Amino acid sequence: MKIIYKAFLFNILAIGFNQVLASTQVMDLNDFFSDPSVSISQNGESATLTEDQNLNSILLSNDPFFGGSGIAVTPDLIGISFDYEFSSPQGNIDNFFAWVFDADTFTPIHQISLSQSNSGSIFFHLASLANTVTTLGLEFQLNSFSTDREITSVVDISRVRINRSSPVPIPQTLPLFLIGLFFMTYYLKIKQYSFN
Repeated sequence: MKIIYKAFLFNILAIGFNQVLASTQVMDLNDFFSDPSVSISQNGESATLTEDQNLNSILLSNDPFFGGSGIAVTPDLIGISFDYEFSSPQGNIDNFFAWVFDADTFTPIHQISLSQSNSGSIFFHLASLANTVTTLGLEFQLNSFSTDREITSVVDISRVRINRSSPVPIPQTLPLFLIGLFFMTYYLKIKQYSFN
């Protein structure tokens, strides 16, 4: 019986916490400006930047300068996140660069620069931007240096997400909290009587 109450209480509290987590919007990479050597999945959730001997820099960009819509800065904006895999085999002298910037002034806000193979997830925190920033640009680059003799570097970008807070009205979460509190109290009383 105690296990049932504990499990029920945990589920109630978990549901309550999930109600106040941030919401995410996956960006459609088909809406980005892209160079010819960038391949984008049909659903727009992933893209591959492949090194090109004719280009020093391969771009995948959501920049109003290139006709992109940019990212509107609103009070609920928390950040931008994405997953990446940068493969730069031996002999390559390349760089993976990603940045978020003020689309009006091209002032960098956050950036990452890698010169060796790596993979992971990146989160650019944007909750405390200056009031003057109204639109953001987001750009991914695969850059080749002049001394590079190999053309085999690749960057995979996926799940580019805009993270926003989604506060839940008190009337929606209050009943969950009260139900959880009721069962916790009830459980503690049963536990107390079982020792007497």
